[in-house]
Amino acid sequence: MKMNETPLFALAATMASLPVLASDARVDSGRLSVPDVPVTFQAIAYMPDWKSDTQSIVYMEEGDGRYPFTMKAGECTFRGAATYRLQDGAIQTEWTMAPDKDVTLACLAVTGALPTSRYGDGMAVCDGTEVPLPRKHGEAHLFSRPIQNLSVRDASGRERLALSFPEPTRVLLQDNRRWGGDNFEIRIQAGSGEFKAGESRRIAFAIAGGEEGRGLRHARKTVIKAGPDWIPVTVDPDIEAGSALDFSSVVPHDAPAGKHGYVVARGQNFEFENLPGVPQRFYGVNLCFTANYPDRASARRIAELFSRIGYNAVRFHHHDGSMVWVSMDGTTLNPGMMELF
Repeated sequence: MKMNETPLFALAATMASLPVLASDARVDSGRLSVPDVPVTFQAIAYMPDWKSDTQSIVYMEEGDGRYPFTMKAGECTFRGAATYRLQDGAIQTEWTMAPDKDVTLACLAVTGALPTSRYGDGMAVCDGTEVPLPRKHGEAHLFSRPIQNLSVRDASGRERLALSFPEPTRVLLQDNRRWGGDNFEIRIQAGSGEFKAGESRRIAFAIAGGEEGRGLRHARKTVIKAGPDWIPVTVDPDIEAGSALDFSSVVPHDAPAGKHGYVVARGQNFEFENLPGVPQRFYGVNLCFTANYPDRASARRIAELFSRIGYNAVRFHHHDGSMVWVSMDGTTLNPGMMELF
């Protein structure tokens, strides 16, 4: 859909008229979300040190439910596609992916996360085997073996998610609170170890429709082009001097800093030590890390912008580490950084 072909208000009215069930699944950016569970499924590659990357953000363009994606794994790139289709009231999913060079992985998988707040004291049923989902964190690995059916119930005992696999597929259920998360992970695995260049791996499963049935909605890429209905707008972060957005005259600016001495607290007010009896108010912003070290031209431009925004104070934050950058003892000041500060 091209926005210059359909007015925005008409598009909004059309979208509002479409029936949406709470149980409808959605595909956004190439990832499958089931809001009523809630869970989002996406491909993931774990390196041997357990660093990971997920499938790239993509949008469907052909209308066939197929989302080509890439996924980094160290120096290797996996190229693949995720396909989502509605069939007989269930969502049929399939991920295929192959590396462009040989790579060793701890795991290649499709993963989804269930919030512990809803599923603590719940139950997963894996091919008839009941696996309690604990309210309090204990063991990290709750279940791991090939299965063909997975059902997940919340704390009330209601089934919220049901997956079926066309062939036995290894599924890991993991309590991610061990690593600071707040979810139970469903990790559907395509294998581990060495992956040969060009060798494709496949993960497929169906998501049952639930009590109300389940629809599938695809978020499509929207393109806005300049034309009779849309004009280009240049976004410029600078503020024109003397314009309606120039607040430099609203807040007092006593430049240079220190002109009236130190700021002191007298009673309930701030005052300059050399301007007794004149209350001062300060309105400012934080500068963090490298923002404290601009070159001279940038510093002048930033100071001018801050003045026009209406700031008359700046807080230097997280600046000390860079002051001793490349210092062997961690205390010797770096002259180059001090020149910029």
